[in-house]
Amino acid sequence: MVVFSTDKDYQADIIANLLAEEGIECNILNKQDSMYKIGEIDVYVAQKDYATAQEIVKKAKL
Repeated sequence: MVVFSTDKDYQADIIANLLAEEGIECNILNKQDSMYKIGEIDVYVAQKDYATAQEIVKKAKL
């Protein structure tokens, strides 16, 4: 499930690191065009971790 979307790769990395610190595995899917950097970067987590991950994202205030 997508827990966070952004157009900035550093924000996706920050969220992924915060989730990893809490023991939540995640995957980053970069859907941006490689030349023009148009599109989204999504951070995915397992359904069982979704509620906890949402709280972590809210606390990050990105």
